Amino acid sequence: MINLDGSPLGALSKSVLPKPLMVIKHATSPQYWTPPRDEKVRAMQARVGEELSFVYLKRRPGYRVDIMDFKHLTFSDMAVLPAWADRGRRFGEDNAADAETTLSLIRDYVRAFFDEFLLGSTSSLLDRAPGKYGISILSRTKLGAG
Repeated sequence: MINLDGSPLGALSKSVLPKPLMVIKHATSPQYWTPPRDEKVRAMQARVGEELSFVYLKRRPGYRVDIMDFKHLTFSDMAVLPAWADRGRRFGEDNAADAETTLSLIRDYVRAFFDEFLLGSTSSLLDRAPGKYGISILSRTKLGAG
């Protein structure tokens, strides 16, 4: 199962799926993001982070992959949805190079994940050292670990 920059709130966070899971998210870059001043918003974001961690760590195996230094919209939305891209440009978020690079990285990781867990092929991409090529595999759980 792949979760692409989504929050696993609700049913998914409470269920146990005995399947491999990969969460691919944009890393929050201080270059593009200012932490919220509102305590309620910070608390909500912390809760989402905790639930996300809980979901991927329950899986065997589970991966959380962060792609560094991308804005939220250029992470995926602007790259595949022209309406979002047009809206983003109006707000000064025109960064098509980020979007294309991100889509390429996402494709590579999704392909490696499914090759390994559907086809049984091993993937050096999933065992790569953290931080290489703007990718950080923040954590991974091993098959059958407990």
